[in-house]
Amino acid sequence: MDKTTILVCCHKPDDNIRTGYPYFPIQGGKAIHPEIDLGFPGDDTGDNVSERNQGWCEASAMYWAWKNLPRAKYFGMSHYRRYVDIDVSDEKIDEEMGDYDMIVTKKSSHPVNNSKTLQYFTCRENFWIFADTFLEMHPEYGNEFIDYFFNQNWFYPCNVFVCKWEVFEDYCEFMMPVLLEVDRRMIPGVYTRQVRAMSYIAELMLGFFVHCKKIKVREANMKTCYEEPDWAGKRYFRSTLERKAYFTAERWLGKLFFRLSQAVGKTHIIADPDVILWLEKDGIKLNVLSKPFYYDHSRDTK
Repeated sequence: MDKTTILVCCHKPDDNIRTGYPYFPIQGGKAIHPEIDLGFPGDDTGDNVSERNQGWCEASAMYWAWKNLPRAKYFGMSHYRRYVDIDVSDEKIDEEMGDYDMIVTKKSSHPVNNSKTLQYFTCRENFWIFADTFLEMHPEYGNEFIDYFFNQNWFYPCNVFVCKWEVFEDYCEFMMPVLLEVDRRMIPGVYTRQVRAMSYIAELMLGFFVHCKKIKVREANMKTCYEEPDWAGKRYFRSTLERKAYFTAERWLGKLFFRLSQAVGKTHIIADPDVILWLEKDGIKLNVLSKPFYYDHSRDTK
């Protein structure tokens, strides 16, 4: 049994693709692009969701690894130009992991909370479908959902990490059934960000998983083999000091409202009425969030 397997998600040729042990390059979306052959295994064999790669991005390769790769002591996720900047050799990996369950890349943050971030990345309807689906499937994590998505603005970017194999399995068991159900309920969008809605949800799910499961993590640098582009979201958030101040004030006022709500025991979330209306017009019914979903304050005293 190999000690470590680091999956390298690829979709096109690139000089930065790492191929030597413990790296395992895989061609994502092979089922929808059979004409492309990178010379690596594809994510279209065995139990797979390769045909969903356009929307899932690296999550389709992660699903394939979860279902098909032989077990190792450690598992890692990387992209062809993004890697956790640690020594993953057999001689050093135990030392790098230490007493931690997972090594993640350093936190990223936006001026708004994580629910607003997902709504900006995709659309409001997609976020509420995700929220409704998760809370229906995992009501036991309702407090953590409200806290992470409505009070926090940090996340671990790009699903790039190294962890113990059992933590990887737990992560996939936590995330994949939710992604499959959200994907089933969601109506495909025509805009690029909406098409990739599932990948944005999966990206924020890493931090949420750590938050819910109290995973012991160590943060490390992300090794990027390219110059980070000035993508639309960054231009949007950095366009003016006034806009940054507005979003920061909105987030802190939201936290203040949450704390005040805690004091009177009435913290809850509910989908916006216009979102509920438009989803119903599309034949989508929110099973949980068409009415208030309450934060369980009794857990705060335990």
